[in-house]
Amino acid sequence: MVKTKKGDTIKLIFVGKTEDGKIFDLNDESVAKEEGLYREGDDYAPAVVTIGEGDVVKGLDEDLEGKEVGKSYEVVLSPEKAFGKRNPSLFRLVSAAKFKQQKVEPYPGMQVNFGNQVGIVKTVSGGRVMVDFNHPLAGRKIVYDYKIESIVDDDKEILQSFSKMYLGNAGVKIEGSKATIFTQIPKELQEPVKKKILKRLSKVKEIEFNSSKNKAPAAKDAKTAPKNK
Repeated sequence: MVKTKKGDTIKLIFVGKTEDGKIFDLNDESVAKEEGLYREGDDYAPAVVTIGEGDVVKGLDEDLEGKEVGKSYEVVLSPEKAFGKRNPSLFRLVSAAKFKQQKVEPYPGMQVNFGNQVGIVKTVSGGRVMVDFNHPLAGRKIVYDYKIESIVDDDKEILQSFSKMYLGNAGVKIEGSKATIFTQIPKELQEPVKKKILKRLSKVKEIEFNSSKNKAPAAKDAKTAPKNK
C-alpha cells in the first residue's frame, strides 16, 4: 500500500464542483463525457502537482497527504480553504466612461479586465458600474472528487509540468544534474524560482534560464492543476 507524503509529486485526476454539484473544473475525461462537458481538443491528462507546494487550492493540497495511490476520495472545502471569503472591498464603482473608452457597453454578468484584475459587472446605473473583483467562487464551499493516479519521480516530467503551470510552457532540457529552461525571467526572480523548482527534483542540482532562440520543445502533456487565484 503506497501512501503519499508532503513533497511527493503526483499525477492527479480531479473534478471540482460547487456544493450544489455544478462542475467548474475537471480533467477526468469520463466524467466530462458523462456530464456533457467533453470538448474535442481539451487536455484531459492528469495534473502533475507537488504536495505542499501550493500548486492547488489550500484545502485540496492539505488533503492530498497520506492518501493511497489509486483510491478515489472526496473532500469538501470551506471558503477559507478554497477560493477565500467574499471581500466587500473588492466591490468597486467604475466610471461608465472607462467602458466607453474601450467601446464596450457594460451589462450585469459581463466579465471585465481592469489593470490585470478580472471582475464581474453586478449593476449598471447611470454613469456608474458596480464591478465585483472577488474570485467567482469566493465565499462558497467547494467539493473535489479526486484520485491520485501515481507518484512521479521523473525530473523531466516534473520540470515540464512546473513550466506549464508557472512559466508559460517554456521548453526544458536536462543533461546530467543540470537543467535548462528556455525562457526569460527577471534577474531578481531567478533565484526564488530556482529554489522553488529544485525542491521538487531529485537528480537535478543546477538550473539555468536561457532566452536563446534555440529553444527546446515545450511540454505537451502536463495538465494544469486547479489553482487558487
